[in-house]
Amino acid sequence: MKEVSALLQKEWKIEVRQKHSLAGILLFVLSSVFTCYLSLGTIESTQVWSALLWLTGVFSAFNAMQKTFQQEGEGTQLYLYTLAHPRAIILAKSLYNALLIAALNLVGLFFFLLFFGTSVFKDADHLQFILGLVLGSTGLGMLLTFISGMAFKSGAGTGLVA
Repeated sequence: MKEVSALLQKEWKIEVRQKHSLAGILLFVLSSVFTCYLSLGTIESTQVWSALLWLTGVFSAFNAMQKTFQQEGEGTQLYLYTLAHPRAIILAKSLYNALLIAALNLVGLFFFLLFFGTSVFKDADHLQFILGLVLGSTGLGMLLTFISGMAFKSGAGTGLVA
């Protein structure tokens, strides 16, 4: 567990150093929600609102996952594998990306509520919706981490991730 927590700290420090990466993803989420708002104005259907939220979340997850394994060179990867068990490295990357995608989707939810209002959810169970969003985002983040790892190791680049 020490390895995983140290690797999670490493991932966070890399993300904080590269502020442009996180800012770019947040800008993508905001611009996607704003484009939906300009296109539709108001949304009366809960299904349409939910579908747009998940589409925005999935595309922002794909944008966030493309850098997961490519930000480290071959030498850095080899060095990491000599310091920590490969299982700990993959687990740390999966957990970090799952938390990142969950946070991005919660930010997307905030922007959707800000632009479209809460009238769609007057009869909904808010806690259940947020829990479903966080759990779905976590699963999506872990799945895309594994796909990104396979794409990196195969040498196919970001094309295979998409």
